[in-house]
Amino acid sequence: MPEGWCWASVEQLAEIVSGKTPKGVDEVLRPDGAIPWFRVSDMNTPGNERTMQSWEQGLSRETASALGLQPQPGGTIIFPKRGGAIATNKRRQLAAPSCYDLNTMGFVPSNGMGRYLWHWFGTVDLRSLSDGSNVPQINHGDIMPLLVPLAPEPEQAAICDEVDRLLDVFGHAELLVKASTARAARLRQSILKHAFEGKLVPQDPTDEPADALLARIATERRAAAPKARPRRGRGDQP
Repeated sequence: MPEGWCWASVEQLAEIVSGKTPKGVDEVLRPDGAIPWFRVSDMNTPGNERTMQSWEQGLSRETASALGLQPQPGGTIIFPKRGGAIATNKRRQLAAPSCYDLNTMGFVPSNGMGRYLWHWFGTVDLRSLSDGSNVPQINHGDIMPLLVPLAPEPEQAAICDEVDRLLDVFGHAELLVKASTARAARLRQSILKHAFEGKLVPQDPTDEPADALLARIATERRAAAPKARPRRGRGDQP
């Protein structure tokens, strides 16, 4: 542990909040709802790769209050807490105050801790936290005691800036690799296509024609085939 650092639990740095799915919520969701409503599947929506910026359904503030739902603030880090989705290791941040369903858990970072906890949480394998039952689940008690190596505040900002910079470099490199891989696959197919269309190397008119080669192969195969032994009749002597 570097000098000036200390260990802190998630419970000391954030508030853990599980999602809820009140009875009847599906009947009151509206496309124009002011408060976004998220399910785990919404993490897969294009544009939601890091922050939850896109949603299809929402709630009015009055409806959310009547259902006992408390919107969690922007910056809340959410992740799957139940079922096979835990194994996807997805985690996202809310872009605005939002509500989320009972298959989702979140923690609300203390002031100034959002970016630091976001990057630290990227080191946590959610699969290792689930209870191993037939329907895997993550409970508050699995998250609260997790230990965070806590740096001094100025160093936290520097760490986050450098992590963001390096991840941007990595993301750019990843895109280049994907593009290069696609180009390599197309090039391979082009090479093979040209090779078997007779366009890869120049033709030599003195070469044996392919049909003559084919005839020679057939002759050689017939010559190499085992000779059939004549069948003996019943009266033949051995």
